[in-house]
Amino acid sequence: MSIEINTQQEGASGGEKKTKRKLISLHTAMNRFLDRDDSELQIGPRNEYENALLILQEYVNSFGNVMLRAAGSNPTLPMTKGGSVAKTFDPNSLVSVFRGYALFFLLFKVNAPEDVKERFRKIVEEFIAWMQETGHLNLATKPNLRTIDPRTSYLATQAGTILHKAILHSENSRKFVEDLRKGEPLYMVSRRKAGKLWFIYYAGKEYDDFGPVSVPLGVSDLVKPGWLLDCDFVKCNGRWQISAVRSLLPI
Repeated sequence: MSIEINTQQEGASGGEKKTKRKLISLHTAMNRFLDRDDSELQIGPRNEYENALLILQEYVNSFGNVMLRAAGSNPTLPMTKGGSVAKTFDPNSLVSVFRGYALFFLLFKVNAPEDVKERFRKIVEEFIAWMQETGHLNLATKPNLRTIDPRTSYLATQAGTILHKAILHSENSRKFVEDLRKGEPLYMVSRRKAGKLWFIYYAGKEYDDFGPVSVPLGVSDLVKPGWLLDCDFVKCNGRWQISAVRSLLPI
């Protein structure tokens, strides 16, 4: 497996010339990273480097695409409009979704031995460092692909407690179920509004989001886009609700 090499220039900008790097897509950055000599690939063989970045690209183009669309983000490389997310957004505009690759997609969507997954994670960490060294990613950007800070874990616990209590108190309102959804092992939050959440799901040929799902204000205030819920949904009286929650994972 390999990533197609793109030799076309992207995101050319006019105006005054500075030492600032020309904006390139994440896809182009991946190709330049992989174009290095084999002697520079220290973590694993070349095919593992290629597979690690292909998985990152798949995550960005699927879950990342839904997240960006929900946030109203526009491509930062309009000259390539109509292409995939990896080809139409620069690395700085996508770095916020990298954690989901390591803490969700790699763990739950990729079928590979744990030692291989760990090498994939290290390869992406090396890729991030390389982008910073070459000026394609802001040096102040420090995506953490491994841990969840204690404050975020505390907020997730609070949100989970509020949601669990609300589910217990709303059992009577779920007597007449119109629809249900529980096909994904984990549902990722794509966006939020007061008392409402939207979730990413597989819509047959691509990923999309559905909702709004009614939740307590205390939940929508705490939960952030990108967080994951192991839960079930029911539709009653024309409104989606969460009927069961087993865990909440902050990303």
